[in-house]
Amino acid sequence: MTCYNERRSIILWLISQEQALSVWLDQVMASPGEPDLVEKLEKHRRWLVRAIRELEGGA
Repeated sequence: MTCYNERRSIILWLISQEQALSVWLDQVMASPGEPDLVEKLEKHRRWLVRAIRELEGGA
């Protein structure tokens, strides 16, 4: 597998994780009483988005 294909595979995996986390975040935000969890999920989602952008920029 080439470096480009490996990078693309990682990017696609990160995107799938970000999408799954976004769905979970929406569900958690719909039910009150979990502000700490919402904050942690939002922080993790921002990290995933930043990682995706950095990897896509280096492709």
